[in-house]
Amino acid sequence: MTKPTIAAAAIHLIAERGGPVPETELVDVAVQLGLTRARNPSASVGAALRSELSLVRLVDRRWLHLPTALAGGVFVHRLTPEEQVAGALRLDPDLTPIWSSLRWRTDRDVQPDEPAIAIHRFASASSDPDEIPPRTRVLRGPEDWLRGRRAGDRVGARLVGAGPGDARLVLEDFLEPADEDASFIGLVGIAAHRRFSIHARDPYELGIRVDEIVAEVLARDPAAFYRPRLPLGDALAAAGFETHGYRVAPPGTDWTGHDELWWEPFDTEPGDSYPIYELRIKLLELSPPIWRRVQVSAGISLERLHAVIQATMGWRREHLYEFTIGGVAYGPPDREFGSQIVDARRFRATRIGRASGATFEYNYDFGDGWRHEIVLERILEPEPGVRYPRLVGGERACPPENCGGPTGYLDFLAIVLDPRHPERRWMLDLVDGRFDPEVFDLDQAEHELAWV
Repeated sequence: MTKPTIAAAAIHLIAERGGPVPETELVDVAVQLGLTRARNPSASVGAALRSELSLVRLVDRRWLHLPTALAGGVFVHRLTPEEQVAGALRLDPDLTPIWSSLRWRTDRDVQPDEPAIAIHRFASASSDPDEIPPRTRVLRGPEDWLRGRRAGDRVGARLVGAGPGDARLVLEDFLEPADEDASFIGLVGIAAHRRFSIHARDPYELGIRVDEIVAEVLARDPAAFYRPRLPLGDALAAAGFETHGYRVAPPGTDWTGHDELWWEPFDTEPGDSYPIYELRIKLLELSPPIWRRVQVSAGISLERLHAVIQATMGWRREHLYEFTIGGVAYGPPDREFGSQIVDARRFRATRIGRASGATFEYNYDFGDGWRHEIVLERILEPEPGVRYPRLVGGERACPPENCGGPTGYLDFLAIVLDPRHPERRWMLDLVDGRFDPEVFDLDQAEHELAWV
């Protein structure tokens, strides 16, 4: 029988208790079940819990499973004219906890007659053909699910069930604010102030997440969201906070840097007519060459092209990356670099060029320094029935992560290819016990690419 993960064991215990569980108790359970053998189990378990987005750590060091706590809860939202036309409800900030608790539930894996999380573009297209217009996450339902509701009406999304197999969203109508809304505002305000005053925040991140405040509210009053009449954003504003997307901060916060940092990406939509770029990716400074050939839509973002390169080469997306195209650096936005790095999520692969022969560089892991030369070999028309991105070919295995760059990789090979070397067994443990530099695992690369 397969052992549960640390996060799964924590979720089970929290659901069994029906409320938050102290972190120390979750650490003890993980150790008792043999789920961690780290010298510092507290750090190991804490990292595993933080990686599970449905788990929220409260300021008193207890953990809450948001989907379980929100079962039966409802979040109210005032319908806007553009939402009514689009047939979709913006998630920010009123419905953000729904997205947080149903992160797995997207428009790709639900039935057509069920509500789902989707991406929608409300803004007009950018004048730059290479730049990706901003989009926002929305709650999308069947074609007529907002019929009979007008702009300005209050609608609520109630979460029925808590698991991927039984969770459903139900729309309900709500009245204007009532007398009891004052207590709801007070509860939200106390939770937000407590979160700001006690919880350590990332100095590079503005505000705190809406779902963290919701978790603090639920920890104080598990029935707080059973029947609220006030949208959460309105309650936060009444309590003296302002919301921006899915984050909350004191009034007057400068969100300029945040907008540059969190531009909502999207890739080509059904019906978008972009050509196919055939790219040859070669790892530099090593011989014989390690290379891959891929076909991608020219309409995808540079960030997604990064994911394609990682999947097909064999990297594991553990480090920073950067494209250098026409002397301009594109990569993940970072406040430390400021304007030196252009957000790769905001530009399409068409930035590469519109003629075959274009060449640019992709750098990965600035510590080890893996440099790749990428050549736009051909521009093709999409083939009917073919799923892109597509892996066309390649040769030789990708070096293991964190082996020290090209020079370190040569040292690694000298050890693993010498049966008598005393460090050979230890080195092989880093690559799951075996490594053949001449073998390119095409099946594994295609499997990883399918998840991009």
